[in-house]
Amino acid sequence: MLLNSVDGSKTFPLYAIPDSGADASCFPEDWASPLGIDLAACQKRRVNTGAGLGHHHEAKSPLTATVAGRTVELCASFGPVLVGLLGRDDFFEYFRVEFDQRRRVTILHPY
Repeated sequence: MLLNSVDGSKTFPLYAIPDSGADASCFPEDWASPLGIDLAACQKRRVNTGAGLGHHHEAKSPLTATVAGRTVELCASFGPVLVGLLGRDDFFEYFRVEFDQRRRVTILHPY
């Protein structure tokens, strides 16, 4: 995945995984500054996660990314996660996601 900074001046090749349990995408907090997002200016939201209750910082504008050759808009939410998580309300609107456990692959089918 290529994730663009807010002003579009930088592109970052980053790993993120589809997470069918996530309502929307969330990225590690330390990604915010390089992407041009000030966490102090973000709205802090209480969220339910697989690890229990937590807080995420939600920016006002989405982020633009290129995934499998397709440009998508993703929620600009940042929390205490170790890798980008691609959620249902944004990422899954662009792709049907297939998990093949036996082959250990994730397949993206663009809509």
